[in-house]
Amino acid sequence: MRLGLSNFLNCTPYLEVAKHHETVIAPPKELASLFFSHKLEASLLSTEAFFSSTTPLFLHPFGIAAQKKTMSVLLFLRNPDEHLHIAVTSSSATSLVLLEVILTHFWQKPFTLFPSLNPAMEKASGYLLIGDEALFHQTSIPAFDLASIWYEYTGLPFVFALFASYEKLPMLSQELFEAWNNFVPELHVEYFNTLDYFLDSHHFKGMTLFHALRQKLPCYH
Repeated sequence: MRLGLSNFLNCTPYLEVAKHHETVIAPPKELASLFFSHKLEASLLSTEAFFSSTTPLFLHPFGIAAQKKTMSVLLFLRNPDEHLHIAVTSSSATSLVLLEVILTHFWQKPFTLFPSLNPAMEKASGYLLIGDEALFHQTSIPAFDLASIWYEYTGLPFVFALFASYEKLPMLSQELFEAWNNFVPELHVEYFNTLDYFLDSHHFKGMTLFHALRQKLPCYH
């Protein structure tokens, strides 16, 4: 089986599965491109990529989610301007749409997002970093954890990515369970403990709400 895994630190609990399959480790957008061109049979997909799919997919109850904080999807705001100009990384569509949902539906702030190869260096109201870049970023600029904001307004966890395949693949679900169940972090323990890897009905309820809110964004009309 050809499998896709993210190259972010938060995917570490699933690396054991890679030993059993031909595996591509890449950024989320690249994984989505490979998966939807049928170069992968199963992959960790960003939630936005999953919702954008026009093909029915099998879901596995494993992914990457956060209950109250994620520590690795952070909005840094220099100035709370009336109209926010925010530089964003382009490596994950889900985080960008979540930011749009927060600014539009929760904070109700006018904003402009613009892509940048180095968001922190842009002269803007603020910037969005995700993954390892956000986790290890050092600055005195106030940071807002998008998963924390989502939980504050909804009381639900946020699912950033989940495993999907074109066929049922019960063996993959079993392998994901064993990898997650046996994973014991030796470094970055606090970070891994903030994340959920097994997805239950509560997580899927959060996904359903996210899907409803993203569809109400102006860019989806």
